[in-house]
Amino acid sequence: MNLSIDTELLPRTHAGGGESDIEYVYEATADYPGHTLLIECTLMEGTTQRHGEMEPVSRHLSNYMIDKDPNAYCTFVANNLHATVVSDFRGRKSIPYYRNDTEHVDSMKIIPLHTRELRTAIEKHLKYKQLYRLFEAAFQDTSVSAPPEWYEQCVRGEIEAASDG
Repeated sequence: MNLSIDTELLPRTHAGGGESDIEYVYEATADYPGHTLLIECTLMEGTTQRHGEMEPVSRHLSNYMIDKDPNAYCTFVANNLHATVVSDFRGRKSIPYYRNDTEHVDSMKIIPLHTRELRTAIEKHLKYKQLYRLFEAAFQDTSVSAPPEWYEQCVRGEIEAASDG
């Protein structure tokens, strides 16, 4: 973890510039390919979240994909998801992100996750293999065009509908 937590396991500080808060490296299994999950957490809300998180989260993920693991993806966790942030992250699926004039990634998977859905996943004892499938299905979904509705149906709704086990 690239952050510090207090005695109640709440974040005190976040990662320094250029790093994700948490990085998990997963070896390939029957349930998912080898990849890295970057977790970016924020306490920012509203316009502050839009200004302080949209570009850094995309930059962290693209740099990680270019430098370390092209199969990496990111979950952005917040206690309030600003619609523009959800829209921007959803758009990264089909918009290249350039580190400089020549280095870029063609597509990034950034899955926003409200803390209430994180809590639901924990309460339901959802395993990572279930979350990975759910996040991949949400990423691949083309049936819902508006990002806030996409989040409600493809992320929140699917976590609520998921069974533990």
